Amino acid sequence: MPFLIGLPDFFITSHETMDKGAKTVVTFVPFKNGGFSYHCILENHREMGMEGELIVIH
Repeated sequence: MPFLIGLPDFFITSHETMDKGAKTVVTFVPFKNGGFSYHCILENHREMGMEGELIVIH
């Protein structure tokens, strides 16, 4: 099942990854502190639990 990670608060989308257990790297400089959701932006994937939280502390 493919997945595509999005961090909407930082306007970021990863490269699509196809394999179960595969990894992707997203490198960026955060411009604000706080807790931010990330999730798979493919249809229905977030509803299936493909989401998490990123915490930024400067």
